[in-house]
Amino acid sequence: MGKILKAQEIRRGFMLDHIYGFDEARLHPPDLDGLKQALKTLPKRYKRLLVAFWGVGGGRPRSLDELAAVEGCTRERIRQIIAKTYRMLRHPSRRDLIFHE
Repeated sequence: MGKILKAQEIRRGFMLDHIYGFDEARLHPPDLDGLKQALKTLPKRYKRLLVAFWGVGGGRPRSLDELAAVEGCTRERIRQIIAKTYRMLRHPSRRDLIFHE
């Protein structure tokens, strides 16, 4: 059980590094409750795809191809949605939930 929780923490860290940049995520440790709150503000599809892509919440990380097959769209469209989700999470209102300076 401990290994699973550690793997989830590592994936969350990689996700935050990717969204905000390594330096920001390390200088200002994220509030994981704030991350959950920020994810709740996203449209359901965006949240579902981002969580599945990173494998946060107990699942394994999914590839763009796997997500595209489930969603019935192209791999490129999934990439675009995930990129937009990153931009949405960088918005100051959500960023302030995740990082308390």
